[in-house]
Amino acid sequence: MSEVISSCCFSGHRELPEAKLGYICGMLEACIDKLAEEGCEEFVSGGALGFDLLAAEAVLKKKKAYPKIRLVMALPCRNQHEKWSAFQKTRYERILEQADEIVYLCESYVTGCMQLRNKYMVDRCDFCVAFLSHGGGTQHTVNYATEKGKRVVNLAQKL
Repeated sequence: MSEVISSCCFSGHRELPEAKLGYICGMLEACIDKLAEEGCEEFVSGGALGFDLLAAEAVLKKKKAYPKIRLVMALPCRNQHEKWSAFQKTRYERILEQADEIVYLCESYVTGCMQLRNKYMVDRCDFCVAFLSHGGGTQHTVNYATEKGKRVVNLAQKL
């Protein structure tokens, strides 16, 4: 009998290969399809630029096909987007408006709030879908998930 996965988090780089964005989105949607069909209902995104927002948008797109799935935005702080471009802020706010739940780990930016967000997501979830091609915060998140015995799939290995 396979292990039941009820919740999934996403972790990935802020900068993604531009030429591969369509393929990455397709892989994300396929992962969400598979997980939702296996009973996963909660998907948690950290709301960072890049992979996190792509994943959140993919979950929102799939809600029509899988009405039971929920998008949870686990955010490091309320003002994480204050230095983003107008386009990025609009995109982010549109996602937040459609999210089923928003969790703020800190009121405002403090040292370590990003890592706190990453640990929160891993601790809350059974499974992690990552896009990891080099070190950084995503590497730490994947390492933490592995240490905690969570299943991890790295979409960057499928490019």
